[in-house]
Amino acid sequence: MKKFILAALLLGLAGPLLAAGQTFRWLENGITRHAIIDPDTRASTTTTAANGLTVSKQDKGVRFYRTDTARSRQLAARQPDLLPVLREGKTNKGPWLLPVGGVVVRTQDEAALAAWAKQQGLSVQASAVNGYWLVQTAPGEAALKVTSQLLQLPGIQTAAPNWSGPKEKR
Repeated sequence: MKKFILAALLLGLAGPLLAAGQTFRWLENGITRHAIIDPDTRASTTTTAANGLTVSKQDKGVRFYRTDTARSRQLAARQPDLLPVLREGKTNKGPWLLPVGGVVVRTQDEAALAAWAKQQGLSVQASAVNGYWLVQTAPGEAALKVTSQLLQLPGIQTAAPNWSGPKEKR
């Protein structure tokens, strides 16, 4: 758990969410990192088959589905358990990241974080690392949106989605 928290602490979305294929940034230890939403791929960590979509590959318990046509994008949109695939870097060639739910936060004002989360209908719990909190969210775009919102609050030092990547859950 500690390993997951430490890796997740490094990621924080710095700008608003963008449409598939567009780049967004987050800050990692004062360094701006880039990712792109892969417009041709959605993913699932469950064994449930994505109706009508073709599996393009599997990687450590994750199934990737092709969404490279208008029809496949429509099918994917009707399946909320499919997660957006983000690629690190400024192209669709970087390592993949899946926002699997939750946001790890470091703040100077824990009371303000708890009040904000309650107002949003979210829960907050202490993490395994002192000074960091886990805000519970749904997976996918919900986690990304909450991360973006948290970074707008005063006193937030880090807000990082809980990612799953090619090597380990973070």
